[in-house]
Amino acid sequence: MADLHITATTAAQNKQTYDQLQTYEEQNHLGKDEFLRLLVTQLSHQDPLNPMEDREFIAQLAQFSSLEQMMNMNDTMHTFVDLQLEGLFAQQSQLIGKKVTWIEEQNGEIVQGEGRVQSIFIEQGQIFAELDDGKKISIYAIHRVEEGAE
Repeated sequence: MADLHITATTAAQNKQTYDQLQTYEEQNHLGKDEFLRLLVTQLSHQDPLNPMEDREFIAQLAQFSSLEQMMNMNDTMHTFVDLQLEGLFAQQSQLIGKKVTWIEEQNGEIVQGEGRVQSIFIEQGQIFAELDDGKKISIYAIHRVEEGAE
């Protein structure tokens, strides 16, 4: 169970970090299309008597290639993080019908409870369990799992 908890924590943290990075990238986006457009504009407006040197052109093409590779890697990481969260979600679905004991901190106090898991859901990149009394708890608050029979 400890290994699952580490995996669950890592998956949720990775998803949250990725979402924050993606928001930052959307606000400060100079993508490959804009970079290529800038390069073409620069080439079309250069002085015909003093054209861009080969080294400068090759360096800019290398930058473009690097940018494209980083964007492709970013897409791959996004897919990886999504798959990791989906796998964790599938694992947690095994809790449905089981009796769980949970501990949370609420307003500076430690609160403990138990209930039977009715459903598992994802909300804002975090996985929660909904108990038979309607309470929604983070899967990280669960510290004991028992068979479903009373």
